[in-house]
Amino acid sequence: MKIRRLKTRDLSLLIIFSLIISFSLVISSCSENGPNGQKPDDEVSGKVKISVDESLKPWAESEVKTFMRLYKRATLVPSYKAYSDAVDDMLKDSARMIIVPHKLTDAEQKVYTDKKLKVKMVKIAYDAVALIVNKENADTTMQLSRLNDLMHGKIDNWKEMGGKNAKLKVVFDNARSSTLVYLKTRFKVSGELPSNFFAVNADSDVINYVEKNPDALGIIGVNWVTSEDSAANSFNKRIKVMALSPPDTAKGADEPYYLPYQAWISMGYYPLVREVYGITPEFYNGLGTGFINFMSEDKGQMLVRLSGLLPATMPIRFVHVKKNF
Repeated sequence: MKIRRLKTRDLSLLIIFSLIISFSLVISSCSENGPNGQKPDDEVSGKVKISVDESLKPWAESEVKTFMRLYKRATLVPSYKAYSDAVDDMLKDSARMIIVPHKLTDAEQKVYTDKKLKVKMVKIAYDAVALIVNKENADTTMQLSRLNDLMHGKIDNWKEMGGKNAKLKVVFDNARSSTLVYLKTRFKVSGELPSNFFAVNADSDVINYVEKNPDALGIIGVNWVTSEDSAANSFNKRIKVMALSPPDTAKGADEPYYLPYQAWISMGYYPLVREVYGITPEFYNGLGTGFINFMSEDKGQMLVRLSGLLPATMPIRFVHVKKNF
């Protein structure tokens, strides 16, 4: 039997064919992985790290736990931290997606536009900044103008707001607090804060401090005290939430003060409201995208409502009853 020798032309074709197959396998492998070589994932399976603004922790924990209970093959690894730290995590590719009470700035978005990546930003909820005081404090209301004076260092004593003669100590969650950034922006505060403002480590520490200090005024995310879970209920037994005067733009407000309830947030009567976003730079429909979609759909929006935040995509009907006609 004669052994047929490959001709030079046949050998060249075989080499080219082998190279094509190898190249196709490499492309296929790359397409199944993310931009940093992470393990393959889709909208309801895989494992990713996410970073969340600490002021949103009670609500975000319920979203994470429910999502993983519904989708057994999905693992979300959340870290709760200051807003700017959460954004830094995403910019440095150490977090796949973030949940924060602010859109990305133009400079932050430019990091991705320079890479020709489109950032997905979805409004999930409306949050509020709440002010809390000690149970012994008789002051449970505050004019918005007095809060402005407080932020600018014009007042620092409870008697200047109609209370007792005592130094007013303002405490917030941390030095890079999103709630504080919001208030500084809201009241156009530049430079250093007044000397009677103090940072702790987290919203839970703010609640602990206010509970133990009768002269303290705490600044926290509203879901820490308005959620329907047992933790928020226990917090409410330890402190009091202040009611604030409505903003000048609030049309139809017929009361002098409003608490940070969903109805008053929705109607624009409570003055300290901010938007919450789920953000991811995923260039494909991965687990970060899947979790954002979940939070913006029915089950996720129901958890928003139960947390005391106002859902961004679920319509809610409130009945406002006037005392006088």
